Amino acid sequence: MDEKNSSTAEKPISGQRTAVIFFAIAALAMTVAVISGLFLEEKILASFMRVLQENRLPIGEFHPRVMGRIALFAFGLPLGLVALFGCSLMLSQERSSKIRKMLVWGFLLFSLVILVPKIFGREIGDLYFGAGGFLILGAMITAFWFWARHRKQLTAQQRPAADLKALGYLCFGMAAWHICGFSAAPSFGLFPEKMLEYGVRPFAIGQAKVIMAYFVFGWILTAIGFYKSISVQNK
Repeated sequence: MDEKNSSTAEKPISGQRTAVIFFAIAALAMTVAVISGLFLEEKILASFMRVLQENRLPIGEFHPRVMGRIALFAFGLPLGLVALFGCSLMLSQERSSKIRKMLVWGFLLFSLVILVPKIFGREIGDLYFGAGGFLILGAMITAFWFWARHRKQLTAQQRPAADLKALGYLCFGMAAWHICGFSAAPSFGLFPEKMLEYGVRPFAIGQAKVIMAYFVFGWILTAIGFYKSISVQNK
């Protein structure tokens, strides 16, 4: 009887161990992908992107080793994020059927990098960016409205963690706004000729640094918020 109980108790532990191993592998792959970008030559990467824009497969035009490095840099982090998402679901002891469904959604989101340019083209479209901007605005307003109602239901011990996560979301909203300004006026990131003509390149560089800062603080605050949520629950 005791042996049967001990064997059943070990199953979720071994499953958790496997999830932790895969989580570590995904995290390592993402880190290597980011670092590999530091060693890619700009001309090679630009040439690769030009070939892709011409709807030509770059097979034969690049050395296989170079192709592998480019593929690792291009897809390592986003695919690693999808894998990290799946491992997180495993660590939360979610059902395998639910994990598969969520991974499908993850791969669909990853495929947007291919689908969006195919569907909406590579030309600058005011309607696309305008509609997307208003959808983001509406979603932000809605999110904070429901966050207020969610926070009202929390205990005093749970609210600091929720506040930290909300500050993270606030940073993401700020970053979205500055990305808009960086891409169009006043930085004209999508119009380099205007950027040089109006002499706003130093401003554009500063705005790019601001965007990076918002993303850094946003992810750090979100991570700490989730950590504090777990700490409160474990008390």
